Amino acid sequence: MNIMELSGDELRVYNVLQKNPPETKKALEAKLGWTPSTTNRAIQSLLQKGAILETGLKESSGGRRPSVFDIQAGAGFLLGIHISYGFVSLVLCDLKLQVLEQETLLLPPARDVPDTVLQSIAETFRSFLTRRSIPKEAVLGAGLGMFGPVNRETGITGLLMDYDQPIAPWSGIPICSMLEEALDLPVSADSACNTAALAEYCYGAGRGSRNTSFFLCDIGFTVGQISSGRILRHWDDRDDGFAHNSVDLNGELCRCGKRGCVHLYASVRAINRRIRQQVMAGASTRIPVPMEQVNFGHILQAAGQNDRTVVAALEEAGSYFGSALSDYLNLLSPDLVVLGGTMADENAFFYDSVLNYLARCHGEALFRRVRFLRSGSFGRMTAAVGAAALVYEKHVGNPILD
Repeated sequence: MNIMELSGDELRVYNVLQKNPPETKKALEAKLGWTPSTTNRAIQSLLQKGAILETGLKESSGGRRPSVFDIQAGAGFLLGIHISYGFVSLVLCDLKLQVLEQETLLLPPARDVPDTVLQSIAETFRSFLTRRSIPKEAVLGAGLGMFGPVNRETGITGLLMDYDQPIAPWSGIPICSMLEEALDLPVSADSACNTAALAEYCYGAGRGSRNTSFFLCDIGFTVGQISSGRILRHWDDRDDGFAHNSVDLNGELCRCGKRGCVHLYASVRAINRRIRQQVMAGASTRIPVPMEQVNFGHILQAAGQNDRTVVAALEEAGSYFGSALSDYLNLLSPDLVVLGGTMADENAFFYDSVLNYLARCHGEALFRRVRFLRSGSFGRMTAAVGAAALVYEKHVGNPILD
C-alpha cells in the first residue's frame, strides 16, 4: 500500500484514523462533516486497497452494532533519528507512530566526526529490521531531528555551535545525503525542537491545541513553535532565538553582541559555573568528582541527594529561564508549553523553579490559560518520534510543515 496513491477523500479519512483511535463510520462523518454516502465510498475504497481494516464492532445503543475501522499500521514503517549534542536516539515506528524499537546511543556528536555517528545509526537501524523481521523496502523513509539549524530543502546543516564555539565537523555538511547513503533510505530533516513540537502537536498532549511550544533544554535552549497549524520558522532557519532573550541588560556580553542572554545564566554551563563559584567560596557539595571533571550527570546525581549548593544553582537557572519565558508567553500566547531535554526531563528543581517564577509574575490565572508539561509525551524519544512523524506528514502533504 502506497500512501501517495490515495485520493484526496481517501487521504482525509486515512489521516483521521491515523491520528486517532479506531472510529466508526458515523464518527468519521462527524469529524469530516461529510454525508454518509461520501464517507462510505471512501471507506470501501480504502478497504479494497488494504489501507484500512475493520477491527471489530462497537457496542450499540440500539439496533445493529457498527463496525470500527483503523489503518493498517503495519503496512509501512518510519525511522526517526534525533542527533543531540551528547547522544543519538533512534525509534522505529509503524504508521500509527507507535514505537516498535528504540535505542539511545551514548555518542557525543559534538565531539565525534559525522562518519562515526552515521555508521552507528546505520548499524542500529539494521538491527531494528533484523529483530522485527522487517524488509527495508517496507520503511517509507527516515526523519532527522538535528541539534541545530538544517536547511530543509538542501539538507545542509548551518553553523552548529557548542555555546560560543563552532562545531566545525558538523557545520555546513550535507547531512541528509550522507544519511541517505548510510541508510539507503530517503531522509527528511528539521531542527530537533521542531520535530519534538510536531510529535507533541500531532500525536501527544498538543492534540487539540492551537499553539504549542516545545522547548529543548540541553546544552543550549531551542524552541519549536506551532501556531495555528504552522511551524513558525526564523528567516535563516535558526532555532536558538529564545536563548538570546536578555534577562540582564547590564549582564555578560554574549557572542551575539547583546548582554545578559538567558543561555549565559540558565544553561548547563551556567549551572556548572555557578556551582564551581560557590564551592570555591567555601560551600559544600556532594558532587563525587573534582570540579574540573564535573558533567551534568554528576550535577543531577547530587541534586537527587538534595545537595543544597546544586539545588540552589538549578533553581536560580530556572528563575532566569522563567524570566525569558514570561516575555515569550506575552508575545506568542501558546496554550501548551512543554519543557523537554536533559535540563527538564531529569531535573524537577529546574522545572519547578520556572513555574514558580511564572506564578509570581502572572498569578494563577496563567495556569488556567496555558498548560505546562515537564518532558514530552514520548519522554526522551519525543524529538525522534517527531522525526519519524516528519516522514509521514511530508508524504501526505500536511500544511503544518509549510
